[in-house]
Amino acid sequence: MRINKKSVLVLFVFILAFSFLSCSILHTIQNMSRLKFKISGVSGIKLSGIVVDGKKSADDFHPMDALKLFQGFSNKKMPLQFTLNIAVENPNNGKGGYPRTDIYLKSFPWKLYIDDKEMLFGNIASPIYIPGVGEATVFPINIDIDLLQFFGLKTYKELLSLALRMAGAPGKPVEVRLTARPVVSTPLGDISYPDEITIVSKEFK
Repeated sequence: MRINKKSVLVLFVFILAFSFLSCSILHTIQNMSRLKFKISGVSGIKLSGIVVDGKKSADDFHPMDALKLFQGFSNKKMPLQFTLNIAVENPNNGKGGYPRTDIYLKSFPWKLYIDDKEMLFGNIASPIYIPGVGEATVFPINIDIDLLQFFGLKTYKELLSLALRMAGAPGKPVEVRLTARPVVSTPLGDISYPDEITIVSKEFK
């Protein structure tokens, strides 16, 4: 049986190209999975439009502000606004055997939990560029919720305490976390994380 050398060459080139593409896909997935997220802080906390940042107790509010807060509670409205700052670290800086890879976070569908209660969900408005320099990129998520909608059985004092403790006042820390399923843009197309990840403030995950 005669072997067509041209066909063998074409087959060899095909196998080589397929192997290269497979390695490229593997590296892309590995690089993507190395992104790490954490909540770097909560800022701009307002309750019923009144600044909470820097206050440690109910006594720190101006009497008129305290009256406005209580009136809001009496009217079944206690809107809470704050900015959740998300830090994402792209360690693909060309060291440690991985090629440098700059990544775009194309989509970031998230759910917000406060003290294990699901509060809100959303997504980023536009892609976020995350350079492979081994340093964290921080992007904001603006939150606007009504505490009475989710904590309707709590007293005025308890809701005010929650907002104060979110701003760093003494007492039991408020657990704030996100779950998200990032989608990153790569030369091979958009790739979604296979599972949701949990993002907290303690460490990069």
